[in-house]
Amino acid sequence: MTPVPRANEDIFASLRLASFRWLWASGLLSGFAMFSSVLVLSWLALGTQGSTLAVGVLLAARVLPQLLFGIPAGALADRFSRSHLVLAANAGSGAVIGLLCLASVGGAIGLPMLAAGAFLVSVCDTVRVTAASAMAFDLVGRRSATNAIALSNLAAQVSGIFAGIVGGYGLAALGPTSTLLLAAVAYLAGALLVPRGVLPPAAKVSGAPLALGRAAAAIIRNRQVALIAIVVAGAELFAFSNMTLLPSFARDVFGIGAAGLGWLSSARAVGGTLGLLAIATTSSRWRTVGSFALLAGAFGVALIAFAVTPMLGVALILAGVIGAAGAAVDAVGQAQLQHAVSEEQRGSAMGVWMFCVGLGLAGHIETGLLGGLLGAPFAQGLNGSVLVLLAVLVGAALPAISSRQLGSVNHGPDSTG
Repeated sequence: MTPVPRANEDIFASLRLASFRWLWASGLLSGFAMFSSVLVLSWLALGTQGSTLAVGVLLAARVLPQLLFGIPAGALADRFSRSHLVLAANAGSGAVIGLLCLASVGGAIGLPMLAAGAFLVSVCDTVRVTAASAMAFDLVGRRSATNAIALSNLAAQVSGIFAGIVGGYGLAALGPTSTLLLAAVAYLAGALLVPRGVLPPAAKVSGAPLALGRAAAAIIRNRQVALIAIVVAGAELFAFSNMTLLPSFARDVFGIGAAGLGWLSSARAVGGTLGLLAIATTSSRWRTVGSFALLAGAFGVALIAFAVTPMLGVALILAGVIGAAGAAVDAVGQAQLQHAVSEEQRGSAMGVWMFCVGLGLAGHIETGLLGGLLGAPFAQGLNGSVLVLLAVLVGAALPAISSRQLGSVNHGPDSTG
């Protein structure tokens, strides 16, 4: 493994490594394919039933594999070549989207087929994201891992912005079949860009069942992993689920309609981009569980502030802060989970992260129900308060946790403090 030439404080340090640039470019195309395909499939689902319930079913099918297969995907990433897994997952997603294109041309596409296709693509994406994050760590080493993961997430963030624009205009000008075909091609192109032959050998384990047991043991035996996972799960349940409330804020609280919803979404996306750039620039400052809990607490405070402000201008700024905090929590959580375990368990650590992300399905349901009963501001304020409380409790628990460094099995520089 060739180390990154410069320290983490260089914002583009990881991109100076050629193999990481190929992985980053692959992620850019994969992210574009993922976001644009979700857009098109959601539009097709709405057309099949004429109801948002159909869209909800499709999105649930997208999230469910993260919950079901997150930990098994991590086991695969510890058992087999991570570069081969990323390549195969991209190719699998491209093949499924291609089959949906054929079904669309034949006019035989309905909600069950759309949901099944979304489920299968999400299974592939779960494997891809899990293996790619561990692979980024492999390529740049421990010292620059947070920088690399932040830049990888930035690729997904930027591709999501372009996917929304291209996907929307593609639907209007070319129709769903041609736009889906573009997503399939992007997935396959992403597979071709995955760097191969540049990683150390995959972890030697006896098989997937053993790896699954080690992933569970990582939570049970490693208190640092448990604390990080608790914060990640809390953020997914009570913070990222605020997207469910955004349409209600636009329509019922600020009275700005669909166009205003676009403004709020864009502000959040811009904030996410800036947040990832900030993490990439200051990555050496986010190596402790305490700093991660601080980020989560800031996420909760931003949600509370957004919920109580009556001014649209302030809300737009706070939407950006929410996006920045969320993106930072995502990137730092992935990095810290991998720092907290030995080299042969980093895939399993990412599987734990993916499982926690899957818990967001319950968060969206809880947030939607609470918002419907008590209103969007109350629901978001309550959820933000729960996240702040959780961050405080984790911070208070740190003195009771061993002061050994995160990833000490590999003499990593991180600590719980």
